[in-house]
Amino acid sequence: MQLPLTFEKRQAEILQTFLAAPGRSGQSVTYCEAVGFLYVVVCSPEMINPSEWLPVIISEDALGDFEEQKTQEVLGALMSLYNELNRQVQEFDVSLPSGCRFHDNPEGNFNADAPMRQWCRGFVGGHQWLEDVWNEHIPEAMLDEFGALFVALSFFADREAAAELHGESGDAEEGSLAEMAADLQTHFPAAMASFAQLSYDIQSTLREQTQAPARSNKTGRNEPCPCGSGKKYKKCCALKLH
Repeated sequence: MQLPLTFEKRQAEILQTFLAAPGRSGQSVTYCEAVGFLYVVVCSPEMINPSEWLPVIISEDALGDFEEQKTQEVLGALMSLYNELNRQVQEFDVSLPSGCRFHDNPEGNFNADAPMRQWCRGFVGGHQWLEDVWNEHIPEAMLDEFGALFVALSFFADREAAAELHGESGDAEEGSLAEMAADLQTHFPAAMASFAQLSYDIQSTLREQTQAPARSNKTGRNEPCPCGSGKKYKKCCALKLH
């Protein structure tokens, strides 16, 4: 099956309809949860194959007796979403897809049915699923930046946790939770872009470590002999090897 080059509105509608169908609860995540989850997956320091993440989004029995054509449409739409998110992260051109939008009232994003609450919950779930991978590969120098971005991108997942964060941040005296929510809503796109950049930086660091030539313990012929004689190695201990 040939997938479209971009994630189209029709594909978003296919996923929304399927994931919101009656009886799907407990078998699969919501559409916006899937988007948030996959955003973490494409940013992962390690490549995560579709065979690994697909069952997390749609359990084996979720498709049930769905006819073959509809099944292929759903899986095709999901793969196109994954490819589009991956493209955005690679090109640092991130944006929220159709169907995942903020409420005009920032505090409305904490509502159970709010698209961005679900996106944030998917983001948190994706990080928890890959927590060992992230913990293994995040350089210590990047931990603070990662922590700050994680807070920003998970803020609307839980109102109580957000309120606790607001109280601990020292902003309680300067503004309300609603004002903090409005500020984070405004800066959310920038946080997504920064998370993509951080992902790229981590992956670049890993590539450099992998490609770095191994240091040889072998002494060069024209280097000082390690025995301390003051002679060149080729005119000292190297002779004893022949």
